[in-house]
Amino acid sequence: MSRAGAVWLALLVAGAGVLCGQAGSDVSAARSRSGAVSAAAASPEASERAPGEWTVLFYGANDNSSEETVLHDVVEMKRGLPAAAGLELIALLDRSERFSSDREALGDDFSDTRLYRIRPGAAERIEGGTFLAEITSTSRHEANMGDARTLARFVRFGKAAFPARRYALVIYSHGDGRRFAPDESHGGDGLDAVEVAEALDAEASVDLLGLDVCSMGGLENAWRWRPGNGGFSARVLVASASATGPWPYDTVLPRLSDPASVTPADLGAAIVDEIRATLPGHREARHGYVALQSWAAYDLARAAAARDALDGLLDVAGEADRRELRVLRGPVSAPGLVHYGPPGEERTWHRFSYIDLYDLAARAAADPRLSGPVREAAARLAAATDAVVIRSFGGGLYPRFEEGRHGLWVAFPEAGRAHGFDAGFCRSQGGLSPWCAFLDG
Repeated sequence: MSRAGAVWLALLVAGAGVLCGQAGSDVSAARSRSGAVSAAAASPEASERAPGEWTVLFYGANDNSSEETVLHDVVEMKRGLPAAAGLELIALLDRSERFSSDREALGDDFSDTRLYRIRPGAAERIEGGTFLAEITSTSRHEANMGDARTLARFVRFGKAAFPARRYALVIYSHGDGRRFAPDESHGGDGLDAVEVAEALDAEASVDLLGLDVCSMGGLENAWRWRPGNGGFSARVLVASASATGPWPYDTVLPRLSDPASVTPADLGAAIVDEIRATLPGHREARHGYVALQSWAAYDLARAAAARDALDGLLDVAGEADRRELRVLRGPVSAPGLVHYGPPGEERTWHRFSYIDLYDLAARAAADPRLSGPVREAAARLAAATDAVVIRSFGGGLYPRFEEGRHGLWVAFPEAGRAHGFDAGFCRSQGGLSPWCAFLDG
C-alpha cells in the first residue's frame, strides 16, 4: 500500500469514518511556534460596538485528535492577526483530554468548551451572553460541537456581539467529504452539509465559509450552501478536495490588514495562495502528504449552474454515451480521471469516490467516442465548473491538475450513489435528477 493509500485508509478506520488522520502534523511541526498569554474578559454587548469590517468566527471542533494541531494554530492566530481597526477574531474551542496537554497557547490545559476573543499576541476568555449562556469566563461546560445547533448559536453570538459588514466562519476539525467535526465526548456526533443548512437560517449566512478539514470541496456541498437557497448560505467556500493539513493562520490573517478593502473572493483566493506557499515542490512530488494536497476557493453563487450543467450532460447521453462516461472514470484500481481519494484502494473507494468535475467535463468534451450533443454539453459543464473555481492548486498526485479549473469533486462511484450522498442534490422537478438516475442505473 502506498503512503497516500495508508493515510486514506487510516482516515476511514479512525473515528467512524469522519477523521482526517494526522496529515497536518507534518506541516504544523515544521512551522515555528510561540507562547501565549490568556486573560479573562466579559463578552461585549452588541449595543456597545459599532459594526466593523470583518468578523472571523473560528469553530474549533477539536474534541478529537485534531486537538494536537489546533493549539499551534491559536498561537499562529495571535502572531498573525493584524492590529487593524474593524477586524475581530472570535474562537469557540472544544478540546480533548486525550491528545494535548498544552497550557501555554490559552493559559490553561482544559478539556471543556471555551470562548475566546483573539487579539494580536493574546487570547481573552469571554462569556457567551444570551446565545451561549452556559459558557462563562469560569465555566466547565462540555458542548457538543458535532451538533449543528451549537454551531448556529455560536454564529448568532458572534454576529450579535461583534457585528460587521462581512463575516467569515472557519471550522477546524476532521472530515471525510460527507461528515465533519466529530465530537468524541458525544459519541462521535458530527456535522454534515444538510444539518448545517437546516440548523442555521438565512440570518446566520456568512460571506466566507472556510472548512479547514479534509475532503469537503465537493459540488454537493457547494450547491447545498449556495446563496439564494432559502436558508444558510455563503458567498465563497474555501475547502479541500482531498486529505489536508491546517491553514497557515500566521500568513493568512495578515491578508486582512486593510479589512475594508478585502472582498470575500479576495480572502478566499488569499487563503488558497498562502496554503500553497507552505507546500514547496507540491507539483513535483508524486508521493506522500505534499503530493496529496488540493485546495480551492469556490464562488457558490455559480454552484447551481454547475449542477444544472451536470444534469444537462446526462439529459443528452444515450446508452453508448453513458457506457463511455463510465469508461472515462475507470475502475477502482486505476481511475482514469483525477481522483481525490486513496489511489488503488478498493476498500475505501465507496467512501472517497471523488472525481474532479472539470476533469470529467473536459475529457468528455474531447472524447470522439461520445456523441456530438454530449461533447457540447460536456464543454458547457467544463465552463460552468471553471466559473465556480475562483482559485485552486493541487499536488503531484494529480498531474493533469489545472490551477483555477480543477479542485471541485463530484461523487462518481462504480455502482449506485456514494455512501452519505445528499438526497436533496438528487431532486429535480421531474423526480430524480438525470445525474443521480445515471448513478443508480
